[in-house]
Amino acid sequence: VWQNDRVEIIDNDQGNRTTLSYVVFTEMEQVFGNAARNQVGMNPYYTIFNAKRFIGRRYDEREFNLT
Repeated sequence: VWQNDRVEIIDNDQGNRTTLSYVVFTEMEQVFGNAARNQVGMNPYYTIFNAKRFIGRRYDEREFNLT
């Protein structure tokens, strides 16, 4: 947020100044950030992370070959 002639970083709901790019989908909700990373062990097949690294890339680029 631009405030007082400078950028102010707003803390998230957990008091952190950054939010991790993790998202987990459950039957009841979508969880993101640190809370989602903490659930990776319980919901590994329903967790997405590092997706932002693929934004703007082509599907045939080497980074997409995950095997």
